[in-house]
Amino acid sequence: MKNINNLINEYKQGNKEVFDNIFMQEEKQIKDIIKTFHHMEYEDLYQVACIGLLKAIKSYDTSKNIKFNSYMYNVVKNEILMSLRNNNTMKNSNMEEVSTEAQTTDDLTVMDTLKSDVNIEDEYLIKEEY
Repeated sequence: MKNINNLINEYKQGNKEVFDNIFMQEEKQIKDIIKTFHHMEYEDLYQVACIGLLKAIKSYDTSKNIKFNSYMYNVVKNEILMSLRNNNTMKNSNMEEVSTEAQTTDDLTVMDTLKSDVNIEDEYLIKEEY
């Protein structure tokens, strides 16, 4: 197999076929990253991780003294965290819409019962420490 930096340079020069080679070299690490998250379906996480890989390839600077694996790990992980945060925000905004429609002065609303101060990112970081 070719060196990952050479493959990335080829990709950036317009040879989009080398993406498959890059993906094959990094697929194990992507799956390892996905295993640490349990908040979404595997297929959804896999798609988000592939988007993260593509972003990592496009933004990676081969002239810097950083290994692609380390760089890609952080970009993919951040892409997944961003997706989880966006999904959580969308769920909360949808629940707020439902709760304002169903709200009465004496009853608890759906949002009141489902509201949580738990941050998914903080919850993940706590799990990683143990």
